[in-house]
Amino acid sequence: MSNQPIFRVVCACVVLAFLGCNSDGLVTLKGKVTVDGAPAPAGISFQFQPLSDGSPSYAITDADGNYEAEFSYTKKGIMVGKHRVSFIPGGGGGGGDEAMPDNIEELGQSNKPVESPAQANRKRPSFPDSYWGEIMQINVENKANVIDIPLESKK
Repeated sequence: MSNQPIFRVVCACVVLAFLGCNSDGLVTLKGKVTVDGAPAPAGISFQFQPLSDGSPSYAITDADGNYEAEFSYTKKGIMVGKHRVSFIPGGGGGGGDEAMPDNIEELGQSNKPVESPAQANRKRPSFPDSYWGEIMQINVENKANVIDIPLESKK
């Protein structure tokens, strides 16, 4: 009896595992953020907080509204399971040319960061206060995930 069929099955399983999962048990999550149907501006920052125990992942939009989840500064990816998506306080939450600021700002009313005059002058969409608590919930599966995030500037 030949071992070739078993070898092929094992190889296929290994390849499939590496497509969506890295050695840390994290999977990829990418998508597009839109604001009122148009691509979001660069610099909108999000947090993906697991509903069960676990560490959050983060993402920031590029100039075309695309994002990719990062677990840390050196690791891309996100834990499998359900996550709450919300803006990151002090992390841009509304666009502009800058990415994440060097320091986290003081939080004001509704847990929104208090903006400096330079940040207030940037053109950015205005979002409902509820987005600072939760924009939506997503289910991240054990594979390469693509989840778009549609935002509305007024609810």
